[in-house]
Amino acid sequence: FTNPGVLGSQEEFRRKVLFPILRGREPDATESQKRKMMQIQNDMSSTVNEFILRRINTLNAQHLPPKLVQVVCCNLTDIQRNMYQHL
Repeated sequence: FTNPGVLGSQEEFRRKVLFPILRGREPDATESQKRKMMQIQNDMSSTVNEFILRRINTLNAQHLPPKLVQVVCCNLTDIQRNMYQHL
């Protein structure tokens, strides 16, 4: 993990995040447990999204060489031909 401590220690994460989420997903969970689960999931999503870098293709294209497409034809091996014929 590149940002140690952001989600707390392993024990804190289990106690504050994992277990409440799992409890809230149980079929017999109370409304309070379900609300707590949703709040924790939203908080986790916000925290984690701060570290996810998303770039759209137009931005990436500015930094990449032009796309090169090559078509290469080759013969099937005997095994590949047999498998293809049996499909």
